[in-house]
Amino acid sequence: MEEKKAINILIVEDNEDDLHFIKKALSSELYQLKCIDSGIDAYNYLQNPEIVPDIILLDYQLPGMNGIEIIEKINKHKNSYSFIFLSIDNTIEIVVKAMKAGALDFIVKSTDLINELPPKVQKVYEIHRDKIEKKRIEKELIIAKEIAEANEHKYHLLFDTISEGATLNEMIFNEQHQMVDYRILEANKSFYEITGFSPDQIIGKRATEVYGTSNEEITSFWLTHKDNDKPSHIESYIEQLKRWIHSSVTPYENNTFVTTISDITDRINAIEDLKESETKFSKLSNLAFE
Repeated sequence: MEEKKAINILIVEDNEDDLHFIKKALSSELYQLKCIDSGIDAYNYLQNPEIVPDIILLDYQLPGMNGIEIIEKINKHKNSYSFIFLSIDNTIEIVVKAMKAGALDFIVKSTDLINELPPKVQKVYEIHRDKIEKKRIEKELIIAKEIAEANEHKYHLLFDTISEGATLNEMIFNEQHQMVDYRILEANKSFYEITGFSPDQIIGKRATEVYGTSNEEITSFWLTHKDNDKPSHIESYIEQLKRWIHSSVTPYENNTFVTTISDITDRINAIEDLKESETKFSKLSNLAFE
């Protein structure tokens, strides 16, 4: 049986008592921990870490730079770090700021931290792995596109074997040469598994027929991203599938493009559940002090 990889966690915490409880919660051999007690030191370390962390547990109040500032500065460089935000402050304003900055989860420091932290870490780790896998696939598709210019067969081999759903599409333009629709030319096995469609339902069909997308939505997306030579991303709820879908659109050649999709319904639901629980927690806290 394959040995389970330890989760690399960077803990950025300056309070020794809080750090003690965090280490106790993550004392299992499933975790490999590194600790930094300064915001500015953590930021500098993350520019070129010895070991790239899978998860960063980040306190709000830190010497030199607070947690939200760290996330905002790090994300400007388009890094793939995954943050869990820690704070003694449970106000909804701090929660919203942390999530908007890019934190994947939020934990209020409490006596129950030992019980709350491990499942939160596991959930965020799974999201992190999914994010890294998407980047890997996008990189492979870009490389595959370059290879395809010399060898069409290799491109289709990757197209057919990637784990995400993929379609090759042909743009449809109006008289003003604006894209108003697209026709699905090919789809891989994973696409049919994710969507439940069959080939006769999609091949040769227009996106407006298959997905219920409007011509205006397609034109708007095209106008925004038509000059991109790298993948463009969109997350949307597809009514026909009753699911949230992450789509990555990569230009190919001769007015065609490749779309890769993954089902992100569970992640979206988890974020909504978190927002709902934090809102309820905030209301209960306010009532307690009235």
